[in-house]
Amino acid sequence: GRPRQFDDGAERQLILDAAYAALRDHGPDFTIVHILTNAGVSTRSFYRHFDSKDSLIHAMYLRDGEWAAERLTKRLTNATSPREAVEWWIDEIFGFTRSPRRAERVALLGSVVGVRADGTDAVTARARETLVESLHGAPEAGVTAGSFTAPDPATVADLIAFVALHPAALPVPNPEPD
Repeated sequence: GRPRQFDDGAERQLILDAAYAALRDHGPDFTIVHILTNAGVSTRSFYRHFDSKDSLIHAMYLRDGEWAAERLTKRLTNATSPREAVEWWIDEIFGFTRSPRRAERVALLGSVVGVRADGTDAVTARARETLVESLHGAPEAGVTAGSFTAPDPATVADLIAFVALHPAALPVPNPEPD
């Protein structure tokens, strides 16, 4: 075969970026060919990184979820109080819809294609947990400091997440059955 044009990291990044363009341009009818055309890579390159279009969508969810969680965690480390950390977490979540680029990604991944992909429920749950995990420290610190009164800080974090994620059109935590 021909020599590879890109290293693994660059090739994967090209495919992920091209997938967003294909989703935006073709909606639910996007194909792997659309992605390959946008990325300028071969079919072999695609399958070197992803088993299917669904596994690509999963990687997109997780990559964006991890990026957002890192951003949230970094921002919350500078909070001067648990209350400020909660406010900043909520502000950052709503920031996903204020930024045109981030809003487009949220809309694309929440589209019919994202919802229809096999196994997406587990992947979106994992991405959501990553986002909410960055919030958990604030209610815990608030209860410890006495500024929050709650019997279970983890439940408080989940409730805050539910209230913020739903209007931001992000997947909300599923309530635990009693």
